[in-house]
Amino acid sequence: MKRTLAGAAVLLTTLGVLTTPGAAGAVPICETNPLGCEPPPPPPPPTPTDKAPTGAAQATGPQNNGVLGITGWAADSNGWPVTVDITFDGALVASKPASDFRTWLPAGPLGFTHTVVVPPTGPVRRLCATARNVPDGSTPVASAVPLSCVSSRPSKPTDLVSTAESAYNRSILRLGWTDNATDETSYLVTLSYLRRHWEGNYSWQEPMSESFVVAAQPGTGRMSLVLSDQDANTHFQVLVNSRVGEITSESLSGGVTAP
Repeated sequence: MKRTLAGAAVLLTTLGVLTTPGAAGAVPICETNPLGCEPPPPPPPPTPTDKAPTGAAQATGPQNNGVLGITGWAADSNGWPVTVDITFDGALVASKPASDFRTWLPAGPLGFTHTVVVPPTGPVRRLCATARNVPDGSTPVASAVPLSCVSSRPSKPTDLVSTAESAYNRSILRLGWTDNATDETSYLVTLSYLRRHWEGNYSWQEPMSESFVVAAQPGTGRMSLVLSDQDANTHFQVLVNSRVGEITSESLSGGVTAP
C-alpha cells in the first residue's frame, strides 16, 4: 500500500501536479501549467513615460499692411527642438523647429514665428500653430498639442437686440450685442436712415449715416449703447463691427423703428 501511494505521488509530480494523499477534494498545485490549472495572470502593462509637448502662441500684433503673424514657444521634456506645424485656413503651410531665442524664455531657445499675407478685407482667415510630440519610445505615444489660432479679422459680434422709445418728439435707441472678440480695440456702430425734410407742401428724404465708437471691454460678454436725440418716426439700419486698429470684423446687422 505504501509503494502504491508513493508511485502515485511520483506520477503526479512528473505531470506537474502535486496533491496531498488522503485529503478529500484536494486542490492541485500547478508548478508549470498542466491541464486543469488556471494560467498565471499576465504581467501589468509598462507605465508610459512619453509626455505631451507644452507651449503657447499668440498674434505677433494687429494685422499690419496685409501681414498676419503668429508667434510663440514650444517645449517637450522628451526631446528638443519641437516641430511646430503652421496651418492657414486648415492647410499646412509650414513646419519649423521651435528653436528661436526669446528674451522672455529663460529656459532656452524655444521660440517660433510665422507670417502670411492676408488682405485687410474679405472673409476671416485663420493661422494656427500645433506642437508635434517628441516620442521617447514608450507607448502610448502622446498626442500633438494645438497651441492657438489667430485671425486676420476680429471675431464678429452676435445677438443684436435693438429697441426704441419716444422722448419729447425725438427718440432714444438702445442697442445691445454679444462681444465674441478678445483682441478688439473698439466697436464701431453705424446708423443708416432717411431723414425727411419739409419745405412748404413739399418734402424729400436725405440719406444719412452716423458712426459711434464704443470702447472695448476685457474678455467677452454683452455690450450696450444708448443713443438719445435721434429722429422720430424713422427706421434705422444698424451695423456693429468689432475692430482691431482699423481692421474690422464682419458686420452684425439689424434694424429698429423709432416711434
